Amino acid sequence: MTPADNFPDFASPQPRPLTPPTAPVSLPTEPRPTRWPTVIAVIGIIWSVLGISCSLWGTADEFFRQPSTATQPAARLAGGGTMRFVAALDYLVNVGLCIVLLIAGVGLLRRRPWSARFARLWAVLDLILMVVGTLVLYDYYKRQFVVSIADSGLSMGTVGILYATLTFFGLLVSFVFPVFVLIWFARRKIKDEVATWQSSTV
Repeated sequence: MTPADNFPDFASPQPRPLTPPTAPVSLPTEPRPTRWPTVIAVIGIIWSVLGISCSLWGTADEFFRQPSTATQPAARLAGGGTMRFVAALDYLVNVGLCIVLLIAGVGLLRRRPWSARFARLWAVLDLILMVVGTLVLYDYYKRQFVVSIADSGLSMGTVGILYATLTFFGLLVSFVFPVFVLIWFARRKIKDEVATWQSSTV
């Protein structure tokens, strides 16, 4: 054995591994965007468009509705010009609130941080308007309801109970979306996500 035998032979080819490495290479990936802004935005836009349409129709009805000759005595019980003006004003204020909701919906689609503030503002004002409007105009709309079913043969007590029930369930349905918006945007996780959205005035 010569001293050269103690050193590796770099000139000779080295054996290659029979199998390639199996450990996966981890690459940085961006988190998938959440879907809730799109869902709430679409619901809000549909809600606002329906609200604007119904409120404009209600405003026109209050301004231009004329009682028929056959029902004039009963129609006078439905309220005078002052309450009709208040009802029309209630509809117009609701149009303005629906426009705020529409803007919030567009902002949510574009993931703008200001859209959350607009959504919360709409929810608070909408709840206030519904409560105040119901308290102020309850008797006015009840009289209109009595006129509309005057030929049904129901007693006044039954009509009052029926109208109160319809009003209660109507408010219950109307409260669902604004209350949900307030609860949703109050969550810490949602606040943190909204804070990461790109700021823009568009």
